[in-house]
Amino acid sequence: STRTDLMDKLFDMLSLDGAARRVWALISRLPVNKFWRATIEDIVQSSMGSFDDIDSDDEGLEAAIAASRREDGQQQQQQQQQQEPQIEWENILPGNNVFRLLYALRLVDRQMFTEHEAHSSAGYRQRRWLRVFIETGGFTRVCHLLL
Repeated sequence: STRTDLMDKLFDMLSLDGAARRVWALISRLPVNKFWRATIEDIVQSSMGSFDDIDSDDEGLEAAIAASRREDGQQQQQQQQQQEPQIEWENILPGNNVFRLLYALRLVDRQMFTEHEAHSSAGYRQRRWLRVFIETGGFTRVCHLLL
């Protein structure tokens, strides 16, 4: 689906009594909204300048995960905010609408867990996307929403 305004109306209809199950079934059967898919997929593109040095091996990914778990104080966080482009995870993964959140998490899941050859360009892009997801706060946002 390309019409974001129609998708918004469907999501609004999910709040109607008795309609949620059927509307969600309809949303689930529609093609993925191109705008929302592009928003998720283009996270790496919008962060290109800051993450050009990402390795194509899994060590870089493990380092990114370890780094996301460290809390080195506000000074380091402020430095990162100045160096890295800000991705508005609160808008991409909204906490105020369970259905929009679920829809976005399905897109994140697709981006993270689609199988690719390890050394293919698609595999490299997937690892790069995952690292950007972690380093820009996407993983932290998901954890925050679950707690």
